[in-house]
Amino acid sequence: MLVHPDDAAAVTDALWVRLRQEAQEAYQREPKLASLFFDSILNQPSFEAAVFHRVAARLKNDTISLPLIVQAFGKAAEDDGCMVEAAKADIAAVLDRDPACNRLIEPYSLRRTRAGRLMLHAERADNTGHRSYGVDKITRIQVTTTPFRPRPGLPIEFSAHGSMYAPPQTRSTSGASSLRALGSSQSGPVYVYRCAMCGREFEHGRRNPRLHKHNDPKGYPCRGRSGTFSGTR
Repeated sequence: MLVHPDDAAAVTDALWVRLRQEAQEAYQREPKLASLFFDSILNQPSFEAAVFHRVAARLKNDTISLPLIVQAFGKAAEDDGCMVEAAKADIAAVLDRDPACNRLIEPYSLRRTRAGRLMLHAERADNTGHRSYGVDKITRIQVTTTPFRPRPGLPIEFSAHGSMYAPPQTRSTSGASSLRALGSSQSGPVYVYRCAMCGREFEHGRRNPRLHKHNDPKGYPCRGRSGTFSGTR
């Protein structure tokens, strides 16, 4: 599939704005990771500069430093004006075709945060847990014909008729799995454990730091299988 340079530029420009917004939000949630967000995205002047820096961070070694590799990429881009456009076209094609850029979910409800942001609450169809998606960040939705059985304690609040209702979200915790916000009727305390690797929070019905296979807040597989106790709800 060929991507027109103008279309590729539009896609990557929008992606760059989104990456910067998400990096800023992630930094506010996880200030301990500030160096990663600032070095990789927030301190970079452009999309291509961020790409060069990220690749250089992977290639650097004791002999060739990161700045030297970034400088080499920059010189190559100056000598070949098509290099950056080709990179943008490649990213645009991946976003358009790669199944990993799509997420099959089971939608359950809408909630509105204290700041007025509309959130779609859902379960991942691959059984990796609860997700909440900012409606303003969703670029495309495709309704499939794949049926699913509602999960216990999670009533579907959508209807084919009438208006959609988005009550206030009971709480807003970074990366938290909010089953109670979806209507779970579980009684007794809920024990919250935070993944030591990705920072996601999970609610357990009993004290148990063991975590199942899951994805990080960005949707990528996380290797963390143990959580630290954050408190009860």
